[in-house]
Amino acid sequence: MLDKRNIFISNATSDELRPLIQKLRTQNNKLILTDSDHVALDQLMSECQEDEQSDCIEFIQDIKKEIDWNYILEEIPSEYKPLDVVVNHYPIDLTNLDLDHLTYHEYEERMTHLIWSTLLCLRTSKSTLTKDGRMIQYIDLINSESSPILMSFIIGALVGSIDGMQSYLEENQHISFIFNVEPVEQFNHLKAKHYASFEEAISEIDNVEVGFIY
Repeated sequence: MLDKRNIFISNATSDELRPLIQKLRTQNNKLILTDSDHVALDQLMSECQEDEQSDCIEFIQDIKKEIDWNYILEEIPSEYKPLDVVVNHYPIDLTNLDLDHLTYHEYEERMTHLIWSTLLCLRTSKSTLTKDGRMIQYIDLINSESSPILMSFIIGALVGSIDGMQSYLEENQHISFIFNVEPVEQFNHLKAKHYASFEEAISEIDNVEVGFIY
């Protein structure tokens, strides 16, 4: 259970994150909510302010821009530091893509932005992470309802990113990556082919664990 933690959540207004945010608000956590849609973010903050148990602040952010990451992490009030959990959510839709006619733009829009936002998240948030040895959780929500081929690309790219950024961690910093793998039926079908090898690859990287939401 996450409670009494400082939690950073990007793209907080997405439908996928609403249930998670609602739950975290009731567990004495301090939430830093960001999104590029200021109207939707203001609406979310209004909902939070109606709940006397919630403690939230908001920032406008494009998670593909390093200047946004740096600015926000510098401006977070001291009472919201250090960060204990980072939920880096890049909404990625891989459903119904025709691989025979997949364009470079379609690939770049989904794959490159996903990996790039993960890298930015890791390297810019390092200085604000807790140093007391608690597990830092980077949560990437990826819908597994997609082509197994594209899932292979995602998994391979993320393993490489995590392995490369591991050197940024100090000895007493531990991180876990948690992946949303809905729907369950699709996850069960893909696990033997892809996720098993993903877990094995992650297990060889120091200070890193992986988990799944399903």
